[in-house]
Amino acid sequence: MADFHHGFENVDHCTDEQSFIQFLDLADQQPSTIKYRKRMLELCPVADRSAVLDVGCGLGAEAARLARRAGKCGRVHGVDASETMIREARRRAKDLHLSLDFKIGDAQSLSFDDSYFDLCRAERVLLYVENPARAISEMARVTRPGGRVIVFDFDYGAFFIDSDFVVITRRIETLLAGDPRHPAIGCELPHLMRQARLKVEAIESVTLTPTLAIARRVYAEAIAKGIRQGLFTASDAEAWWREQDAREQAGTLYHAHHGYIVTAAKL
Repeated sequence: MADFHHGFENVDHCTDEQSFIQFLDLADQQPSTIKYRKRMLELCPVADRSAVLDVGCGLGAEAARLARRAGKCGRVHGVDASETMIREARRRAKDLHLSLDFKIGDAQSLSFDDSYFDLCRAERVLLYVENPARAISEMARVTRPGGRVIVFDFDYGAFFIDSDFVVITRRIETLLAGDPRHPAIGCELPHLMRQARLKVEAIESVTLTPTLAIARRVYAEAIAKGIRQGLFTASDAEAWWREQDAREQAGTLYHAHHGYIVTAAKL
């Protein structure tokens, strides 16, 4: 199975691309994911006739939900760097009869005219792009004056995992903090938006509480790295996972993945 974060940077070249599709489907069902998406929509409502861009749209589930709100006279576009994701998003949207379009595209060089959208949004995307500042600048460029840009992303330095194995857990959290390309991007969003000449209107912290199935996928490479580096043994890791399995069975599992929703206006 491909390394989680590096795999998402280049899904099309992974031999197990289906596993990334399955992961996104699982993540979409998490109550904390549903909750933060609802909050993003409260902060930046999508109304009838709205023009919306979903950057890094993945499988297109959220773009489809937004298209239902925008109506037949609205325009919702989803772009993603992955041909695999766009192909699957198109397949799923084929019979929905929505004003919805998906295309392969680079968040750092959007193929839309200036001031085209009422709202540009991105979630869990800027962790992976080469130049997040450029991506936000592009989102600002294609947003009309008076429109909004809203982004959610993680702060990987603020992981918390509840465990009685304190030493190994802190080491896993430290390894996770260095895993993605831009681990602190959630904290950097306000600065990058102001740099793009957007007016930051709201900064809200968000905590996602993943299931163990999500955690196993996200943590796999970090734990493998810890074993390779001699920070703990494979037996230590197995005992740690057994404890986490028991906590999930008992209803006491708690993993906190922190991030920020940042909303800004184009003046």
